[in-house]
Amino acid sequence: MNPLAKKLFKIIQTILRIKFCEECGTTKGLVDCWLFNYETGKEQHWTYCVDCAPKQGFCWACGQFWGGVESFDFGPGYCENCASEIEEEEEYYEEYEEGCYPDEYEEEFEEER
Repeated sequence: MNPLAKKLFKIIQTILRIKFCEECGTTKGLVDCWLFNYETGKEQHWTYCVDCAPKQGFCWACGQFWGGVESFDFGPGYCENCASEIEEEEEYYEEYEEGCYPDEYEEEFEEER
């Protein structure tokens, strides 16, 4: 997106209070991305969609900047923190599915057949 279009999106965003992806202009699946600037002591914020955020170096799940980290750049687009949370949730649901019926109920069920 050219600089003039970016400025126009910022003006529209400010006036209408509508957020757009700063890269592609979409209004769906937006992530509030941020990076702490140590020189100024302030956070800088951008808005990207879930497709553009990883291309710009931001985690699409939490919005934190992770560009330059090998596991992020060549991974699925989310940071190590979010990856561990996602893995924990997947393990929980796998255990839940496996443990729906305790062994004693399975034995009773099989005896009834």
